[in-house]
Amino acid sequence: MATFDVSMASPDPSAFQIAGDCVILPTVAIAVEDKVIKATLADGSCSDGKSLTVTVDPKDFSSLLGVSGAGDAVTKEFSIKTSGPSLSLSSPTKTLLNSSATSSLALSLTASSSGGTTLTDVLSESGAGITLTRVSGNPTCTVGASSLSITGATISLSNCSGNGTFTLHVDPAVAKDSLENTFAHSAESAEITVDTIAPTLSSSKLTETSLGASSLGLSWTAATDEKSTNLSYSVYKSAANPSAGSFASVVNAKGGTLVTSGTNLSAATISSGLTASSSYYFNVIVADEGGNETAYQGQILFRTALAV
Repeated sequence: MATFDVSMASPDPSAFQIAGDCVILPTVAIAVEDKVIKATLADGSCSDGKSLTVTVDPKDFSSLLGVSGAGDAVTKEFSIKTSGPSLSLSSPTKTLLNSSATSSLALSLTASSSGGTTLTDVLSESGAGITLTRVSGNPTCTVGASSLSITGATISLSNCSGNGTFTLHVDPAVAKDSLENTFAHSAESAEITVDTIAPTLSSSKLTETSLGASSLGLSWTAATDEKSTNLSYSVYKSAANPSAGSFASVVNAKGGTLVTSGTNLSAATISSGLTASSSYYFNVIVADEGGNETAYQGQILFRTALAV
C-alpha cells in the first residue's frame, strides 16, 4: 500500500516490482482509493518457507504526480506460510457408551499455530464443525462443546442411542491463524462404540459354595457380551425381604448393600457383615464396559450357620 498527499489515478501494476523464490511469482492487482494505492498479490505458486520481495520506486509514480519522483526505492520482504494450525483430539476417556443419561465422555480439542502466526478462531460456535462419522451400525449421540477458547475446547458426547461404532471429526476450518490458513485435515478421534445391549446370561442361578457362621461363598456362571471383553460383577445383599418380593431386577438389587465387586469374577466369598444364624438375600449384577447391566437370579435366601 502506498499513500499520497493528492488523489491518485491507477498506476501500471509494474510499479510494484515482485521478486522471490516462488515457483510462479504472484500477479499484482491495483486498487485506488483516493490518495491510497493498494496492491494485492494473487495467484502464483509459493510453498511454505519461501519468500517474496515487493519494491516500490518513486520514479514509477512520476507521470501520475506530474513531478519527478524523489527518494530511494523501498523494498519489503515477506515470508510465505501456507501451513495452517495444528489440531488434535485427545484419546476418549472410554470407548464404549450406552443409552443411559449418565453415560457420556469428554475429549479435549487442542489447537496451536506456528511460524509467527497466531490463532484467530477455534470452535467459535458451540458444536459447529463437529460431526460423527459412522463406521458400523446406526449409533448417534448429542455432541456439545464447552470451555471454548482460541487454543481449544472440551467436546462432549451424551444421550447416545442405537448400536454401532463411529469416529468423531472436527472440521479443519474451525481452526484459523492470522493469515487465514486452516488446518489441512480433519481432526479424528479413535473409534467409539455405542452399545445398548446388556450382557447375556446362559444361567442366572447363584450357588452356595461354602457356609459359615459369619461367611458365605457364592458362585455363578460367567456372562457373555458381544462387545465387552471385561465384565464387572457386583454382589449385593439384603437382610430384609426385598421390595415386591423380588431381588431379581437391577434396581431392586441395588437397593441392597454392595458387599464386593470385581472384574471377570465367577465366585465371591463374603466374610464380613454377616451374623450367625441369620437370613440374607443375595444377587449379582454384571455390567459391560459401556455400563449396560443384567441381574442374576434374585430372591435367593441363604441362612448362615449357627455359631459354635
